[in-house]
Amino acid sequence: YIKALPSGQRVGDAKAIIAQSEETLRQQIEQQWWNPVVQAPTMIAKLHAVQAYQKALPDGQHQAEVKNILAQIEEFLRKEEEQRLWQPVEQATSLTAKLEAARAYQKALPSGQHQAEINNLLVEIAEALRDEEEQRLWQPVLDAKSGSVSLQKAVAQDYLLEKPAGKYAAEAKQIIAQAQEALREEEKALREEEKALRERKETRWWQPVEQTKFLSTKANKARAYLDAIPKGKHAEEAKRIIAEYEYESWLTFTKDYHEFFDKGQFLAAARHLSQRQPADDLLNELKNKFQANVLNSLTTQIDQFISQQDWADAYKKLDNYDNWPQAFQNVQTRRNIRALRRKVQEAEDRYLYTEFLEARDIERAENYLRSAPLKT
Repeated sequence: YIKALPSGQRVGDAKAIIAQSEETLRQQIEQQWWNPVVQAPTMIAKLHAVQAYQKALPDGQHQAEVKNILAQIEEFLRKEEEQRLWQPVEQATSLTAKLEAARAYQKALPSGQHQAEINNLLVEIAEALRDEEEQRLWQPVLDAKSGSVSLQKAVAQDYLLEKPAGKYAAEAKQIIAQAQEALREEEKALREEEKALRERKETRWWQPVEQTKFLSTKANKARAYLDAIPKGKHAEEAKRIIAEYEYESWLTFTKDYHEFFDKGQFLAAARHLSQRQPADDLLNELKNKFQANVLNSLTTQIDQFISQQDWADAYKKLDNYDNWPQAFQNVQTRRNIRALRRKVQEAEDRYLYTEFLEARDIERAENYLRSAPLKT
């Protein structure tokens, strides 16, 4: 009507009808959004209904009531949160659990109604935990009292490392000091015992050296002493005895060797050189001299046998070469031995033939044909 006849005679009535209708509709909308608030069965449902009302009707007629309801809900939720966070603190069965619950309450509700209790509780728990940790760290020290001194010292040091200013720090230091003193006494006694053992060991290994008269046996005992106690107090004397024996042994050895060689007992001389152990520079030098001189001496001896017509000894002497130690055998020497054998054979052959020429009888002829080595 108003749109068609904006200046009609009933425009006033139409506007009144529109205003009345709008008011009715507004009241219906108010009632539609407010009823869920009034009828909400729980605080959470009421909170959701109030939030929906505020969103739909930011200028609704129940704004004052909304503020009161929100304040009530906020107080209810705060109390509920207080109870939810405080209950684990009250119900905790261990100090650690109580501490965690108290810290969770303090973090979530820094201004909560139990804040004073929380502060007192944290102090008590911290003190109790410190005592508990002190006891835990100190218990091994108590348990070690029946153990060794080293163990007592070690566990006391472990305690001080963890708790340098702990409740039992002074007692721990006293235990360490006492243990160190005891250990020093033990070390002193151990050193004295070790010294006595060394003395007994020295006596046990050196006494046979002193009681032995023969130098060879004394040297063997001295070697046994050095093997057992390389740095013993008699080590230098033991070395001197061994050196003296080795020197005299070497003199005897070389004397025997030269006697064999000078007598022309070359097989015995070679075996004598090969049997000495261990090989050293002096022995190697003597072996080299043997190699250099033996052929000349052997040749001289063979010449003597030839001059004496001692053919059997000459051959025996040359045959001995096969029994020389391998170290003294070589191709050149063997060749020289064969040459000397040929020399003896030629001399014997010539001797037997000369005998035949001088006698010119059947006996000498048969002797030559039977015994001459070459029959030339």
